[in-house]
Amino acid sequence: MEDQEKKHIVRNLTELVDNTKWNTTCITIPMEAGVFGADDISLLESIPNERMRVLEFYRIFMTKHNSYQHLIATVSKAYQSGAVKILSELDPTKYSFQWEQQISPRSTNEANQTGQTIQQPAAVSIFNIPMRILGFFRRTPTNQHLYHQQGGTTEDEPNKNAKTTQQRGTSLNTSQRSLSVRFDVLNPTRLFTGRMKELRELHEKLQKSKNKPAVVSQMTSVAGLGGIGKTELARMFIQKYSEEFNNNVIWISAETEDTLAESFRRLATDYLKLAQKNVDGNEKHQKTLIDEVYKFFEHKTCLFVFDNAESNEVLQKFLPLQVANPPFVLITSRDREWAFVVEMLELNEMEEIDAISLVKTGLGIQDTTQDDMVVQLVKALQCYPLALCQAISYIKQQNVFQNYSIAEYLEEYKSRSEILLNCEIRPAAVCTYTKTTLTTWKLTTELILANKECGKKAMRMLNMVSYFQPDKIPIKLLLSDNTGTAEKQTAAEENSTISSNETHPAEKNKKALQLLEKYSMVNIQPKEQTISIHRLVQEVTRIELRRNEQEEATLKHALQLLSGNVELTCTCINHFCSVYKYCQAYKKLVLDFKDVPWRILQELHTDSTSIRFYSGVSVGNELKETLQKHVSSDNVDVVQLKRWIAVANYRAGNFEAAIKIFEQILPAYLENKAGLFTKKDTLNVQNFLSVCLKETGKRSECLKSMLQTYESSKAVHGLNHWWTIQALVETANCLRELGHFKKPFVENAEYLQGLNSDLSVLEPLEIVSLLKAAYENNKHLISSDSSYSRRMRSIASFFYNIGDNDTASTIANYVYQIGRNSNYTKIQVEAMKCLNLLSILKSKEGKHEDALEKYKEIHTFSSKTIGSSHIDTLTYKTNMLIELRVLGQPEAALVGFHDVLETLMKNYPNHPDVFQTELRIGVTLFKLKKHEESLALLVNLRKRIEDRFGPTFPLLSDVTYSIENVKKFVVNEDLTH
Repeated sequence: MEDQEKKHIVRNLTELVDNTKWNTTCITIPMEAGVFGADDISLLESIPNERMRVLEFYRIFMTKHNSYQHLIATVSKAYQSGAVKILSELDPTKYSFQWEQQISPRSTNEANQTGQTIQQPAAVSIFNIPMRILGFFRRTPTNQHLYHQQGGTTEDEPNKNAKTTQQRGTSLNTSQRSLSVRFDVLNPTRLFTGRMKELRELHEKLQKSKNKPAVVSQMTSVAGLGGIGKTELARMFIQKYSEEFNNNVIWISAETEDTLAESFRRLATDYLKLAQKNVDGNEKHQKTLIDEVYKFFEHKTCLFVFDNAESNEVLQKFLPLQVANPPFVLITSRDREWAFVVEMLELNEMEEIDAISLVKTGLGIQDTTQDDMVVQLVKALQCYPLALCQAISYIKQQNVFQNYSIAEYLEEYKSRSEILLNCEIRPAAVCTYTKTTLTTWKLTTELILANKECGKKAMRMLNMVSYFQPDKIPIKLLLSDNTGTAEKQTAAEENSTISSNETHPAEKNKKALQLLEKYSMVNIQPKEQTISIHRLVQEVTRIELRRNEQEEATLKHALQLLSGNVELTCTCINHFCSVYKYCQAYKKLVLDFKDVPWRILQELHTDSTSIRFYSGVSVGNELKETLQKHVSSDNVDVVQLKRWIAVANYRAGNFEAAIKIFEQILPAYLENKAGLFTKKDTLNVQNFLSVCLKETGKRSECLKSMLQTYESSKAVHGLNHWWTIQALVETANCLRELGHFKKPFVENAEYLQGLNSDLSVLEPLEIVSLLKAAYENNKHLISSDSSYSRRMRSIASFFYNIGDNDTASTIANYVYQIGRNSNYTKIQVEAMKCLNLLSILKSKEGKHEDALEKYKEIHTFSSKTIGSSHIDTLTYKTNMLIELRVLGQPEAALVGFHDVLETLMKNYPNHPDVFQTELRIGVTLFKLKKHEESLALLVNLRKRIEDRFGPTFPLLSDVTYSIENVKKFVVNEDLTH
């Protein structure tokens, strides 16, 4: 079809649709003439709404070669007289159809009999058609009948797609259907327009790909330039067809191997509750975890979406290999070439008619007077979705202050294009769409800067977040930014009369953020209190910053914000890692902020009321990699970073990894050549090393290290400092585990081989005396310093462990009474730990009901204060379950222990409490007379403990004792049988 013919159709499209009544002739005539193919017919038949079907009918004709005459012939034979007249107006001589003679005689007779006159409906712009009818808005109860039901059928039609599920051999009962999994799926943007053909084609390709010899069945890729709308198309596809997959839709961020691994990890652990460890206690290999995820969905109809995939090699690691009944797979990517067979849908610019609809909807144009200008705009911007959305924002904002037309925008665009189109999105990738986006981006940023109140701040914010991760950027962090001292101006200079409240930094930041959203530069998620930014916007912004040599200053601004609010940064540490990676090119930046990484990890550890410290291991290693590119491994800040990585390993239960790092860095702290480490730092490293050695059952090494720590702390701080008290308590605990308080000391000599001769081992009475004195001398500090309340609680626990329950009860009750009324959360937490010890003492006295009530109180407090997943909260829950078991409720206890184990595996997979909980499950099974099941669990548990920690691990004796008890009953049962 020639351009003038297309333009005539577009110009009169509203009247054409109004004057075309659908019937089968609209399909049969062009099909017989060879104009319509099978795909065209299938597409038209899939559209349930008649008006939308007519619109698609004209759009298809516009894509065909030499089709205008066929179009007139079709509508003529279909008795669409009004449409014939409109089409013939283009050139009456060339298109000389006598449309009056083509009117159906039956229709004419009926009109004459009733005295009616055949009239054409009043012209109404196609863009006045309600958006719900066009299918651009999501479903509501009032328009449900306009949409496909169950994958492409109306309520009155049979489910044509039911065959698909049957062909896959999937038969899901009602309960399975109700347990759908919808992971990380977002709705499409409200301005999503058109793409019906692509949606239909995508659906067909996903179905057709089942019969292809691909590595993965039912796999389809949507390829196209960044910002072309691949992700939004996938989201609309899900909204339209998710019922066809029983609403099992999994959205995987596939940008890098890390994002892929993280998506699968969260899917497996947070949603599917799959174990992260093998039966032998080792961490599952990544491939094993991925295979188990697909195994979970093996008998479910489901769709996996891999969004923004970049690498062939990386993606293949995460595809569902060797799965008997593989899921549907949808990939979105800029990459058009894959190393495996895949159905490909290449997403190009929008259809002109859809782009026109997008612009008119976005600008609120409800008539046809500006149609020519709209057509010019969408052609100038090449129907590129991101550029169109930015143009809409620019025009709308200009109209707030003045009458600004599309023509003016086009003129401004032309005058600036030569200056602005001088850089590319990607090196060696010449792409006109990229240039268009650059030009539009520049126009938008200049308008943002023109806002006198907060334009500069908005641009600083946009520049900064271009180096963050694109999603889940905390609004609170951005509102806290007061680093823009260089842009401070007085109200007089800005010619404004802004009140003092409005000029508050947080208020200006809020307005700056709203300004960015107004121009579609960012998207705000009010419910999550976060923002997201399109990757292409980030990339274009970074290119412009590099081009103007502003990248280093912008990164400095970002680091100042993040390092100035370390506590808040800990909640979104992935953004700091992203910014820090970009700093690799600027050595001075890395050196200026080289202490920030370890200070962030230190904050993660300091907050004992949070489980965020678990992320410190991976984050710390990532930051260390960047830091070591510019400083040596023995640099003080690198050593400090390693120290807090080791602490993170300790908190997560990775004791072996922690020991390895602590032993590696301890010489640097002891030598302290540069004099930059404090004695407190050295004592901290020694103490953590000692504790890790104790946790792994290495008693002799632990005692040696603890004695060194105690002697050093006593020399530096004196007997009454909490560091010394802690070292004394840990030394006492180590000696207690060696049997020092049960037998004469001489019998334990073999445990003490290798100790330095100048370190004297404390006698039991001396230790007891020192600990009691430490309590009496420092108990007045409990109410004001959580460090001392924690050490006093440790002293109480020690006395309980050596059987001095009276002293333990006295100290624990004192700490509890002081701490319960404290205004400090950390002191309250220590008070609850002391109440836990008092409850244990009640249980020892046989007062199990009283103990159970106290445990419930402690568990409720802990869940609200530090979270239900915190290791301490799980300990309190465990004690509560033990009391339930003692009180004759082993079934309820067993369910609870399994819940605890599940939470431990999710948050602390390497923590020894995992083994302790499994032991309790085994004992509970024994109580329930499930002897063989109990024995199998315990035997497996013993092997895993021995493999990981060796034969000296303290818990092994309890496991072995339980195994021997269970064996007696298993033997008796065998004899009975």
